[in-house]
Amino acid sequence: MALSRPLLLALLGVALLGATVFAVQNARDKAADDPAPVAQQTADPAAPATSTPAQSASVAPAELLRTGVTAESLESAAFRGALTFSSGGVRNVIKTSGAFELGGPKETPKVDFHLSVRANSMNLNAAGGFVTTGDRAWFTRGDTGYAVPQEAWSKLVEARQSGAAPAGDIPTMNIDPSRWLGDVKSEGTEQMDGVQVTHVSGDVNPTKAVIDLAEAMSESSPLPNAEQRLRQGGLTDGHLDAWVGDDKIVRRVSLEMSGKRDGGRRVNAAFELDLSGVNKPQNITRPAKVKNALPSGAFGQFATGFVAGLGNRLGVSADDLRLGVPNTNAHVKAERAVADNRKVVIFFENPKGFDDKAVSRSVRTLDRRTKSVVVLTDDVRNADRYESMLEDLGVNQAPAIVVIGRSG
Repeated sequence: MALSRPLLLALLGVALLGATVFAVQNARDKAADDPAPVAQQTADPAAPATSTPAQSASVAPAELLRTGVTAESLESAAFRGALTFSSGGVRNVIKTSGAFELGGPKETPKVDFHLSVRANSMNLNAAGGFVTTGDRAWFTRGDTGYAVPQEAWSKLVEARQSGAAPAGDIPTMNIDPSRWLGDVKSEGTEQMDGVQVTHVSGDVNPTKAVIDLAEAMSESSPLPNAEQRLRQGGLTDGHLDAWVGDDKIVRRVSLEMSGKRDGGRRVNAAFELDLSGVNKPQNITRPAKVKNALPSGAFGQFATGFVAGLGNRLGVSADDLRLGVPNTNAHVKAERAVADNRKVVIFFENPKGFDDKAVSRSVRTLDRRTKSVVVLTDDVRNADRYESMLEDLGVNQAPAIVVIGRSG
């Protein structure tokens, strides 16, 4: 929905950030809190001496690499990537796979994204994904899809079609590889994914790269003492290989980084990403099993935040999306009962409220004792669905009971 065209650059950023997160996680608390040595604050002697591409190589390979990782012409592809990071004998792995079709500027992209994380240093072992066929969307675990409420997703699709302005500030990620790439050169050509590709390589200064990324993310996700902490991650050497097609789109990226942490412990990180079926139709379908609700627990909280973030980018507020609000048809039943000149009692509740539970018991008793009154219960956040029936009552707190006579 909010995929940016420079997809490969973003994935490289994720690789660098992921490696840094693992490195910082493995750092000793004292080392993280102590100020970095003055020598490290002003220079990084362990880092490779880098120069601008114009100084170390012809312009063509550097320009080919730059255009390859920010390709505006990338419209669709299948992808598979992996990030590994090890320190002190502890190995962490993040794997991702899937496919996407971006479509036109007002179309909803089709995406099939899967992610698995096995981070032993964090005692984390999790997997999940996200699938959208454009008009529908699901968060996935295994072969089960948890549907994004259609009312919410339809608003996002409509906002995309209308080109609505963002509902809030959108952080930008201005990452400039020229600041941390050097000695860029061509390693020759070969065939890959049905096209001729040029193998381009370059040295990477991981410290500069992760600091560049941290600064780019500082508005939305500030990292206290970023430079100090990132230097303490231990990554000092890096090398990037990319295979760029004649269409100026990367087919493969390989990034390796290494260094030594406190005590001489070796730190190694590697990121690999492969694209296939570039700019060809992708087979993106709904999950095999579907549940008509968002997942529960931490995954559900992430899913809610993810959809709300998409809404923010497309000009739809979280309140408009009504995430977490039960989708009932009580307002429809109330309208029918009023049209039939029946008495109606509507109990608006906050399911988590203490007083609401006591009132709820009374309402259930009323429902059992009388057949001449239509008794309904609804979430107070759905009060606006009753429109003209409640427009003069201003129901906005719970518990609240509305009684409607036969005359309406």
